[in-house]
Amino acid sequence: MNINSLPSLYHPFQEMEIGTNRLVDGEALFSLDDNVPLLIGVNGSPRVWLSIPADQKGKSWQLLVRDNKSLNSVLY
Repeated sequence: MNINSLPSLYHPFQEMEIGTNRLVDGEALFSLDDNVPLLIGVNGSPRVWLSIPADQKGKSWQLLVRDNKSLNSVLY
């Protein structure tokens, strides 16, 4: 998913601590060429979005988890 078009249901934590690192008022933990592979947000409880490159060059991305729900039909 693109950093400029994050999901409407995504609400970032005001402060997040991972190991010894602290993210304050950030939108995403990290991005790769304007793509965000991992979003961790909050809305009552933690919510996760996970995406991966869909091609070897990383031009298109595929969402694997949307708002804590797997989109992988192989698991069902």
